[in-house]
Amino acid sequence: MVRILTYKDIKDLVLPKGDIVESVKSALILHAKGKVLLKPKITIRPTEDTFYTAMSAGIPEIGYLGNKTIQRVNNLGLGPAVKGAMMLHDSNTGKLLSIMDATWLTSIRTGVVAALTVKHLGSGDISKVSIMGLGNTAVATLLFLKELLPDLNTIIALRYKDHDRLIRSRFPDIKFEFVDKIEDLFVGSSVVISSITYAEEPFVKPDWLNKGLLAVPIHMRGWQDCDAHFDKIFTDDHEHIKDWMPKVNGELGQVINGDIVGRSNKDETIIAYNYGIAIDDIAVAKVIYENAQKDNVGTLVDIE
Repeated sequence: MVRILTYKDIKDLVLPKGDIVESVKSALILHAKGKVLLKPKITIRPTEDTFYTAMSAGIPEIGYLGNKTIQRVNNLGLGPAVKGAMMLHDSNTGKLLSIMDATWLTSIRTGVVAALTVKHLGSGDISKVSIMGLGNTAVATLLFLKELLPDLNTIIALRYKDHDRLIRSRFPDIKFEFVDKIEDLFVGSSVVISSITYAEEPFVKPDWLNKGLLAVPIHMRGWQDCDAHFDKIFTDDHEHIKDWMPKVNGELGQVINGDIVGRSNKDETIIAYNYGIAIDDIAVAKVIYENAQKDNVGTLVDIE
């Protein structure tokens, strides 16, 4: 029987954040050790500002293979702009275990990786973080920043529509400072996260970069003019970005596992281009599936 999990099924599950963090961290470390199956994404672009991407990977050590499709659509503001679906398989038998919505799953894994990046590449004890883009990805990122950064108490955020009201209500225990210009995000914060899903051209200027800055452009775009101005560049998987970023200082899993040094001193400027890889999706899908099994959530369907 295949377990079908909708967006609502997954959102209603009580997923232990600590379990999710450990699952993703373990996947990144296994990647650093060469113990995962991973190939570059395949993407088509129906229009300039939309995409449809297929992602496949396997983590035999934990017993799962997965295939995810993810797409950015022009939805005219009706629901999340980025949506997806995941098929989770048993890596030993190939059996299809679950078909699940991957919209919130993708936000979760993206948020976990961003939070792990801040924890392992940020400068000192971080109490303040700046963020632009206040959708699902930002919400997930803040959830896991709170989980991993005990000193975090203030978020500087770029104002957008009525999202400031929504995100403030979602995190009543965090102090929010809203700004109207992107450059103001760089004042008084050593971490700037961008979760904007689309940008036609670069929007960050090199002279905004302060000593000790960690930049985490979740959806990659907007920082192109600044690459040469950073002391170090990290990624989650160099194979995915080597065509346009031939040289990096290392991968996140290597830093987490202690194979290489991430930040060498408090004044270094670092940018982390985490492309978003399928092993992270499988790591989160594992936690979702196993909790859904335990709580008997979702719909069982016989497709054989």
